[in-house]
Amino acid sequence: WVSGMTNMRFARVLFAALLGCVGGCGGRIAGDDIEFVYTVENAPSGVFSFETRTVVEQDVSSHHGSLTSVTLDVVSPSGATLAFISDAEASAMVGGAYTQLVTLTNVPHVSTVPLDIVFHGDLLPFFTDGHTIRVRWTGHLDPTFGPLPAGGITVRCRIGISS
Repeated sequence: WVSGMTNMRFARVLFAALLGCVGGCGGRIAGDDIEFVYTVENAPSGVFSFETRTVVEQDVSSHHGSLTSVTLDVVSPSGATLAFISDAEASAMVGGAYTQLVTLTNVPHVSTVPLDIVFHGDLLPFFTDGHTIRVRWTGHLDPTFGPLPAGGITVRCRIGISS
């Protein structure tokens, strides 16, 4: 089970990043980098998953960008690593089908890890109406890790987007 930031904040951050906005645009931005934080909790099925359906007010149909980096790092509890994750991926919805954007396999027992970018194209087509993008984040908990601590493990995802 995953709890995360609101879609509205993610929308402002993603839109600002696609436009190359810096500074006081809303959200957490450094150049074209964006970030969001979510908490992974114990799941009886061993699967964690959430989907964001992001709607931005302004039309982004004339703005282009591609992924340059995607990194996960543990925020809390202190000293935790990503050893609890067996694998993860993010896919974006377009035309009723998902396109895989990034993957994570063979997760090392460290607190920060880059994901493999598998989609190197323009993100614009995923804004199907010029305003909306849907991204599904899924993964499996490593069954050898054991139960997650009470309150789960909070992970930050940092995304670099070229303009």
